[in-house]
Amino acid sequence: QVRSELDKVFQERFSCGVYDDFSPNFLQNCKISVGPITNDFAEFFELTKVIYKWLIESMNIESLRRSLDGKIVYDKEWKQIKLLEEILKINGVEEPVAKLLSNCLRGLNELRVADAHISTTKIKKAFNLLKIEPIPENPRDRWDLCFDKIISTFETIISILNASGPAT
Repeated sequence: QVRSELDKVFQERFSCGVYDDFSPNFLQNCKISVGPITNDFAEFFELTKVIYKWLIESMNIESLRRSLDGKIVYDKEWKQIKLLEEILKINGVEEPVAKLLSNCLRGLNELRVADAHISTTKIKKAFNLLKIEPIPENPRDRWDLCFDKIISTFETIISILNASGPAT
């Protein structure tokens, strides 16, 4: 639901949707809503990859850039999270708050990367960015906290963009 709400806000404020066509398949969608059903961390990491792709990677970079055109000079290397952070800042969000929100999304990215490198350090960094402490011991609790944090971050972003009025 947050995905469609954010897309709607971008359509209303910036005259362009923000998401490309992508959605998890039926099985992935079921897993996202339920979370890991085994005590296997591989299932947790699989879900972080799916939700990252669905909520962040599928954001259209050109639409995000268009939202910034004429307001700031952006680096062509900036990807979805950094562009979204800058959009928040030009819409009146103080830099520390914009960074806090974007860091939650970076935390999800760190979890996605941590699986590939099997890195305890990256896992700790990810949960630190997500502001989740202590790190839960089992995959289900990790998923529940992580998912709730990501959804609440998107809800906050949507609320901010809705409250900041029409784009100028």
